[in-house]
This record gives sequence, structure tokens and C-alpha cells, in this order.
Amino acid sequence: QAARQRREPLDHILLYGQPGLAAPNLRRAVRVDATHLYLEFGPGFTLRMMDGRDTGLDVEDAQGTAHCVSGVPCEGGIVLTTEREFTLPARFGAYWQAEVPPFIARDLSGMPMLSCYGVPVEG
Repeated sequence: QAARQRREPLDHILLYGQPGLAAPNLRRAVRVDATHLYLEFGPGFTLRMMDGRDTGLDVEDAQGTAHCVSGVPCEGGIVLTTEREFTLPARFGAYWQAEVPPFIARDLSGMPMLSCYGVPVEG
């Protein structure tokens, strides 16, 4: 399974190697408050993280990288908590590093989230 890197979310759904299953493709990243980020994937996607933790999701702002330390699933996406407060402008990246973590956030169907990098965080 090849990772797919992008700078902007796609406006259409990509099929991901299994007939009839679409991969969770990030539509947008929205700052909820100083330590929370909502990732929108669209109707029909509810993402989960292993034990609520992940090692491949990051927010970059003027202070550097803020790693996402937990996530709570919700319909159409996931709400992430960062290890520190972050400010706008900021950008979000997922699974773009050379070493992919052992667990990747997945939809309830089992399909993994597509990688992305430099996605603008909306206010």
C-alpha cells in the first residue's frame, strides 16, 4: 500500500485498493480551541486511533511542531488533542514521515487514513 502525500485535501473520494471501500481522505482541518483540532472526512467516516493515541499526526505553527497525543472519534471525522497549545496560522500533517508508525488512524470499516502534509488549519 503506497502512501499518498498531498498539500491540499482532495474534493473527491479516492478508492483504496478494496472494492467498494473508500479511504478516509481529509477534507479540512479546523482549530476548535488552543489544543484541539477537528479533522473532517465527510459523512460516512468515523476515524479511530489505537487506544486514543497515535504517533503520526502533527500540527506545525510558529513555535514548531505540536504532536497530537489523543483523538476522540465523531461522525464524519475525529477531534485531536495536541501536546501543547498551537496558534494560527498552522498546518496539519499526517503520516508523511519516512518511518510510518505501527498503527494508522482508520475508519470503522478498517480503511486507513491517507497521508497528507501542509494542510492549512482553518480558524
